[in-house]
Amino acid sequence: TERLSSMVEELLDFSRMQSGGFTLKLDKLDILAEVEDVILMFTERAKREGIELIYSEPDFFAVVNGDKNRLRQVFINVIDNALKYSREGDTVHLTLERQGRFIRMAVENGVENMDKDVVDNMFDRFYRADRARASDGGGHGIGLSIAQAVVSAHRGKISAAVNAGRLTMTVLLPAD
Repeated sequence: TERLSSMVEELLDFSRMQSGGFTLKLDKLDILAEVEDVILMFTERAKREGIELIYSEPDFFAVVNGDKNRLRQVFINVIDNALKYSREGDTVHLTLERQGRFIRMAVENGVENMDKDVVDNMFDRFYRADRARASDGGGHGIGLSIAQAVVSAHRGKISAAVNAGRLTMTVLLPAD
């Protein structure tokens, strides 16, 4: 029921985006606190699955003008995907840093033989990477397209790159 509920919620969000009914409730928020809350949500799961989730708290304070719930949705999606496509014994690294006038969140995990096609298409709606590779059978194929729409609506950018067997998802959000 949880997976079905999640899928219905994602499909509703996707429908709102397509129809122009997608709105943001902007407010000043501590982006580090939001990311840390999401990391706490996944800490037990990572331990249970034998995946090391590494996060070093940055030594700066960062405020963004954003929609708390929508940005949380992005962070959940990116971290969930990193765990979903990792295997027991893998490490997921999460870093936050200032990059000019942006806050950069990077989530890096190991991937085996990821084709360039996967990276090029992962933000396309309904695109799914190899479901057999995911620990729970994969997703619905709209999570990253929703994340991209949310980040773009915040005047930011989300991207993915593979280098030496590691996938890095990067979210850039303008800092206030």
